[in-house]
Amino acid sequence: MNFAELLARMGEFPHLRFTGNAKRTRELDAQCIGNWVAVAWDALCALEEYAASRTSCDFRRWCENLPDSCQHPFPSGKVTMRESETVANHHDWRRQRTFPVPESITPTARLFMQSHLRIGSGNTVSPRLYFHDDTANSGLVYVGYIGAHLDNTHTYR
Repeated sequence: MNFAELLARMGEFPHLRFTGNAKRTRELDAQCIGNWVAVAWDALCALEEYAASRTSCDFRRWCENLPDSCQHPFPSGKVTMRESETVANHHDWRRQRTFPVPESITPTARLFMQSHLRIGSGNTVSPRLYFHDDTANSGLVYVGYIGAHLDNTHTYR
């Protein structure tokens, strides 16, 4: 499987909605190393299972305390629920992490998504998956971005 095929299969996840830029995700195919696609697929499977469980905890806590019936674990060490204050307060970096969502989430139809999963590491691409957990309201998780690492204090030039 590649990232283009991964996007084509998003419909297999009834509790996930991809609202991101598919072109940015497909660009990973030209730079993909190792197991990035497999990790991204595992992340989506885990997010789906998490959303379907209708738990009251956040995704990281769910990953740390998996239910016995869990079929799709994801390493909690690859889950970040909040960006650093530096990233959150930097106008350009915050804008990079602001992704489309339905107007039912926010009237502007764009939301700063802080929660993200580390899909890969070891080079400048180091892909990330950003998401918004709306399971408490709509029962859905919105995936706003799957793509190359966004700017932060370590990558800014």
